[in-house]
Amino acid sequence: MGQGTVLGTVTFSLILALLAFSARRYDTAPNPDAAVRLMTAEPEWLEWRFLGNLSDSIAANRSKLGTKSRLLSSSLSTLIAGAVVLGGYLVVHTITVGA
Repeated sequence: MGQGTVLGTVTFSLILALLAFSARRYDTAPNPDAAVRLMTAEPEWLEWRFLGNLSDSIAANRSKLGTKSRLLSSSLSTLIAGAVVLGGYLVVHTITVGA
């Protein structure tokens, strides 16, 4: 029963992490062709040119980024809970069987 609990917890954590990265379509994602053309520009100019776009993109995609953040936090919490449960089983086994 203990192995199933830990395996289920780790599996659930993996599913949450995969869900967090599955929604990759954002409202203001850059066009790949335009990004390739700008690769030869000076870094200082690129920083100046796109700093405003970055804040606009964050504002436009706030809900998707929030969902991704919550899913990743839940995934990490679930993984930590699984490690704690596994550690508890290890302690109980060590006490009952002996080292």
